[in-house]
Amino acid sequence: MNALTQVTEGLWRWKWFSDEKRMNFNGFCLGLRDGLVLVDPAYAGEETWREIENLGRPGNILLTNKDHERASDELRQRYKIPVWIHEADAPLLSAPPERTFQDGALLWGELETIRFRALKSPGECAFLWKERKILIVGDAVTGHPAGSIGLVKKHLGRAAVLEEIKKLPALDFETLLVGDGEPFLSGGKQALKAFLESRPASV
Repeated sequence: MNALTQVTEGLWRWKWFSDEKRMNFNGFCLGLRDGLVLVDPAYAGEETWREIENLGRPGNILLTNKDHERASDELRQRYKIPVWIHEADAPLLSAPPERTFQDGALLWGELETIRFRALKSPGECAFLWKERKILIVGDAVTGHPAGSIGLVKKHLGRAAVLEEIKKLPALDFETLLVGDGEPFLSGGKQALKAFLESRPASV
C-alpha cells in the first residue's frame, strides 16, 4: 500500500500492489468543481483515507468497470456516498450501485463518458476530463511495464478490442491515467498512438 501522492493540481493517486497481477492497482481522487470524486478506489489503509479527508470530504465514487469495485463498498459506508457505474455493469457488482449513467453522459458537468462495447466488461467506460486534458481508463489499456502501453489478458488476441481502443487518440488529452500499472503524466496520447501503430492488424 502507498500513501496519497499528488499527480498535478486537483488530482491525486494512491496505489496497491497486486501480488497476483504483479503490478500496481491505482485509485484516483479528482478535485472537481462539484467536489471530490474517487475513481476505481484501490485498497489502502487508514493513513490513505485520512490523507484524502484532509483534502475534503469525498462526494462520489466512480467506477470504470465491474472489476474495479475494489474498496468502493468500504468507502461508500465510511463516507455515506453513492457509487456510480455504467448501467450495463450495474447488475454485475457485488453490491448494487446507488447511481448509474448511460452512454455519452457528462458527469458532474466535467467528465465525458466514453463507453466501450467489445471489452471484457459490457459497461466498461473511459472518462475524459476535457478541461484538464486528462483521460482516465480502467481496463481498456494498462501502463505495464512502466512507460509502456499493454493489454489485460482477457483482451489479448481480440481484434475487436483494438478497434475500440483506436477511437481514443481522437480525444483531446495528454495525461493518461490507467487503472492498472503506471500512468502517463504527459505524452499519454503519443504513447497510445505508438502502441496502436505497432499492432496494425490484430491485438
